[in-house]
Amino acid sequence: MSLEGQHVGERLTLGGETLDGFFAANIVVTAPAGQRIGFTFGVYNAFNQTYADPGAEEHLQQSIRQDGRTVLARVRVRF
Repeated sequence: MSLEGQHVGERLTLGGETLDGFFAANIVVTAPAGQRIGFTFGVYNAFNQTYADPGAEEHLQQSIRQDGRTVLARVRVRF
């Protein structure tokens, strides 16, 4: 099992607007099921933190809202 935390402080958009900082936590569990099969289950942005990143010159928006909680399930089979 792995835990990851990401903290980003306040940032400015190109228009001078201040975006709040945020903390996002990720949790990933990996488990083998024999020599050839493995399972991974992950929850990204586990606390469903709402945040946005500044847009760049090619974007019409000053800030771009990012995804909330995201879940990933994966089965790996080795041949």
